[in-house]
Amino acid sequence: MFANCAISLSKKFFYLCLSFTIGILLTSFWQQSWIIIPAFLILVIVTTLLFEKRDLFFLFLISFFLLGIIRTYSVLNYQPSPQEKEVMGTVLRVGSGTSFVLDSGKDRILVFSRFEDYLNQSDKVIIRGDIRQSSEASLMKDRIYLISFYPEIEIIEEKGASLVKERISFHLRNREGAILQAMILGDRDKISTSWRKKLSSAGVSHIVAVSGMHVAVVGMVFCSIALSLGLGKKISLLFSIAGIIFFVLLTGGQASAIRAGIMGSTVIVSKILGRQSHSFRILVLTGATMLFFNPLLLRYDISFQLSFAAVSGIILFAGSFKERLAFLPETAQEVTATSFSAYMFALPLLGYYFNEVSLLFPLSNLLIIPTLYWVIFLGIFFALFSLFSNLLASIVALPLFLVLNYITNVVDLISSIPWATIKITNSFIFLYIIFLCLVCAGKET
Repeated sequence: MFANCAISLSKKFFYLCLSFTIGILLTSFWQQSWIIIPAFLILVIVTTLLFEKRDLFFLFLISFFLLGIIRTYSVLNYQPSPQEKEVMGTVLRVGSGTSFVLDSGKDRILVFSRFEDYLNQSDKVIIRGDIRQSSEASLMKDRIYLISFYPEIEIIEEKGASLVKERISFHLRNREGAILQAMILGDRDKISTSWRKKLSSAGVSHIVAVSGMHVAVVGMVFCSIALSLGLGKKISLLFSIAGIIFFVLLTGGQASAIRAGIMGSTVIVSKILGRQSHSFRILVLTGATMLFFNPLLLRYDISFQLSFAAVSGIILFAGSFKERLAFLPETAQEVTATSFSAYMFALPLLGYYFNEVSLLFPLSNLLIIPTLYWVIFLGIFFALFSLFSNLLASIVALPLFLVLNYITNVVDLISSIPWATIKITNSFIFLYIIFLCLVCAGKET
């Protein structure tokens, strides 16, 4: 097929990344070595049909496929350092229940404790007790290879809760505060189970998840600020990348936020390049690079999957959506088009993991998405003011509360409708993915 036509360098990188990703995908789902042999033979047959066998690029495709397999096996078979009964480290993350992740400098340990809200991020502690090796891939994707149940815990140095979190808890309590904390700090621990269910029923659970779509909206906020200051378009887009970096730092540099930041930045790069095909290839290259460092993300990390799907939708369809939203103000057009295109591509994953979708998600998103700009805009200023002036933070908190209260009321109203959600099957998800592929193919032609 490609034997008699030249392939551009960007396309070659795209095919290499795709071959590498297929190797990771097969190894992630079928870790038995016997499945690799027929998969390898299929790849050889397909690439032989597509490319001239004497072409050196053919060998590179095979090599990248094997690299994906080898890299995944190396991570799955990693052996952590031998651990003593006593380990000192820093609290990397505090779970929603009675668990936290401890970074010892060599390895990460998932620790289950007997006390809720006992520790804060960055506290230095010593744990004493039994520490076992974990083979759970869902933990290994976060570089957690060890687990400890109810050890003795000694706090060496307390950092306390962040000042921004304290200000949010003081000025914005209950659901409004929980939503803001999730949106600008990436911390969803304060969102109750019942409220998560309502967000899902209304089809807007993505607004409190740190994903590529969420970060893209953050980039838009900073871009609009730069444009209002009279900066040029390209300078404003670069300023928005700086804003995304600031947002990632604001979340405490969480791994999911860093990945979403990288994915979201490709949306900014796509606007600078102005070429949809180049932008999508850059996204694939970015995803493959992240998978090289952590191949388990492809199967076990929902955040990575949602970010990639959302940014793919934004790159491919945000422009088309925006053309159909001319009746809205410019900023509302941009934010709504971005969110709808992201949600359209993320829908199969949401259906697969949660087994239901909202029938009213177009209505709820149309009512809520345009307000996200103002939540993030005011939320960022609230976070900045919280660092040095409680008075200024309280001034921003009032309009911020009004917008957040509007969102909670809309979610309450829509989620209360009995037929708001339907259960879906894997066959529906498969058909929907085929539909997306056909739409993308039609768009390319």
